[in-house]
Amino acid sequence: MEDCKFYELLLDLPFLSVSSVSFDSDKLVVTCHSQLGEGICPCCKKKTTKVNQRYHRSVSDLPISGRSVVLNLEVRQFICLDCNRTFSERFDFVSESTNTTHHRRSGCLCFAKTTY
Repeated sequence: MEDCKFYELLLDLPFLSVSSVSFDSDKLVVTCHSQLGEGICPCCKKKTTKVNQRYHRSVSDLPISGRSVVLNLEVRQFICLDCNRTFSERFDFVSESTNTTHHRRSGCLCFAKTTY
């Protein structure tokens, strides 16, 4: 459990708890889940705690010590009790339509600017 706290601090991902960490010679896989107890409906902006299902989403982050970093996010899909819509929780550090963190995209852009 101490290792999990270390990776929470190292990765600096707000409102996430690290559940487990595994690594091999070239990859570090960090499994995380949200610390927030509720979701906010994007349609009516009301809070809900009713979870419909959970699924995993893999997101690439910046490498650490030569190892690629993959965040295995447990994502909750909520049901809004006011407007009856389903929606998935969103994370500020990654866009909904990408599989890389903002850190990684910024790091790649900085690397490209200094290389070329």
